Amino acid sequence: MGSTRVKWRDRTPENDIKYGGSLSYRHLRIIAWFCLVVAQVAVILKLEVKLAPDTAKIIEGWNFALTIIGGLPVPLFLLANLSTILQKRGNFKALFIKFGALALGLYILANFVVFHYGFRTMHALDNTATWADAARVFGELLPLFGKTGYTLNIFIDMLLVVLMFYFANYQPNAKIFQGKRIALFRALIILPIAYEVVAILIKYHISMGNFILPSPVFFLLPSKPPLIFGAFVVIVVALKLSEVAYLRRKGNTKEKFEAHLTTRAHSLKISIGISVVFAIFAILDLALLLGLSVSTVYKYQEIYKNIYTEEQIEMLISYRIYVFEAIGFGGSTGLILIIPLVLLFSYTKTHKNPKIDILIPIGGIALIALVLLEGTFQVLTLNLAAFMDKLRQFINDAAKEDGGGTAPAATMLLSWVQNIHI
Repeated sequence: MGSTRVKWRDRTPENDIKYGGSLSYRHLRIIAWFCLVVAQVAVILKLEVKLAPDTAKIIEGWNFALTIIGGLPVPLFLLANLSTILQKRGNFKALFIKFGALALGLYILANFVVFHYGFRTMHALDNTATWADAARVFGELLPLFGKTGYTLNIFIDMLLVVLMFYFANYQPNAKIFQGKRIALFRALIILPIAYEVVAILIKYHISMGNFILPSPVFFLLPSKPPLIFGAFVVIVVALKLSEVAYLRRKGNTKEKFEAHLTTRAHSLKISIGISVVFAIFAILDLALLLGLSVSTVYKYQEIYKNIYTEEQIEMLISYRIYVFEAIGFGGSTGLILIIPLVLLFSYTKTHKNPKIDILIPIGGIALIALVLLEGTFQVLTLNLAAFMDKLRQFINDAAKEDGGGTAPAATMLLSWVQNIHI
């Protein structure tokens, strides 16, 4: 008689399947940082169009491709960190320390840039400017960059995902959460979800110009598109339900489940499940963006046809759709592109030297800085005359608003640039 085929759910390290994904969390992080570096070219191209509008048509196609690439790092980072979370399920303290420290570090860095460089520049042009003015100005300026302005602290996203796993999997010691009352603790998963929902609403109202969020509060907003977060909510819940179903089967124990988690069979099952979730949410996101766009067109054309001109209505429609895109709707369609990577990914795959992981973000940040500095330099030198014209106009406007009395730096700088001829 032939041997009975063992189901994936019953695999153990002793009777594991042969196939194991070739990509580890480290490989996904390297790919994510590479995409993040390439995506910075979009910032350079926007500057090029600003200084040389006639290049807009040529650059338009590149911007579309870079927009797609720019949407890949967040899910790749989240997926890579899913590996860390699953490998350290019992060590949430280490995860909170890691991602909390990274989120706090990036938050401090962002505020340092605003208050050290931004405030000092504003104060040089107008010595009556205060720190509160800098916070307000940058809080108003950042949303103007659309998706780029909202993608500043991806580690807040990581922290929210860790929180979801924590409330879904941790076994608290407090008496209030023992027995059936553990459901109260599990229900706290609504907190990170509520944080994300409130953040989406805030982004929408900021983009619509309903209010301004000071930059220190702005930097607390998560960066990922709403549907990517939704995909990971489903993944967290599905993993927990899978554990519950496993433990309910006769003869299974917590120890057996922990052993099952280390198998290639479970890793492949997770990869396939995540691929299906990503495909569904990518299609759902595109359908949602199209639905919002169509409803917006219908609403404005029907309600405002007797109030605004046709040209004004078209501008309102374009801006409303831009707002939807800026806060992340439509930003999950790139999930389709990373499905092949997900199928090659194994959360159980580790590396002998984890210290190398520290060098990856350092190298990524260095490359981003290099791309931005070198790209900006190249664009400015190729369009120096146009840049100087805009600089003269900017400083002239600043000097006029000041009245010439409290911004000697602006007046002196204006005198200097007016004597430069390109």
